[in-house]
Amino acid sequence: MAALRAFEAAARHGRLTAAAEELSVTHGAISRHVSQLEMLIGTELFEGPRNRPKLTAEGRVFGFALTAAFDQMEDALRIVGRGDDSILDVACLSTFAMRWLIPRLHDFTAKYPRYDVRLATDDRLPRTQIDVQILVLAPNIALPENCSPLFQEQLGLIIAPKLRMIGQAASIPTVQCCLDWRRERARMYGKSGLG
Repeated sequence: MAALRAFEAAARHGRLTAAAEELSVTHGAISRHVSQLEMLIGTELFEGPRNRPKLTAEGRVFGFALTAAFDQMEDALRIVGRGDDSILDVACLSTFAMRWLIPRLHDFTAKYPRYDVRLATDDRLPRTQIDVQILVLAPNIALPENCSPLFQEQLGLIIAPKLRMIGQAASIPTVQCCLDWRRERARMYGKSGLG
């Protein structure tokens, strides 16, 4: 179990040093656990130089699966061991909270008065305390088993009326939308990884 936890943290952070910091062990301990796990399953999980190892494709898949499994176990423990079930911890992006969620909270609390919603728009809450997480996923990412789509985001171009009127809209270069999902996920979840 220690080797699985060590690898999961290393995969989530992308760095053995960060995993060692999270688990309060040495870099060498994480490295040994990962090596033992690789030998046990017969698959290389990291590749590249020892001072800058990168996850292999198998390592990314295995790391994601382990994070999901550990999250489910933590959720089960929290559900069973939580004394106060009237607080609903919700995590989401701050812009989403301001423009969509907060305007609807009054209706929610009127319909479900037993719940007090505690909103986190950064990584203040440990992922083990989050009851509901609203996040943006890249279009090509499959929804995890315990996820439900809220809605599909649609992006569009807004043009100044004077450009439209003088027929210059067609001459505007195509804008390519390219979000760095890893950076956005790291910004959203901080060092704790996916929640």
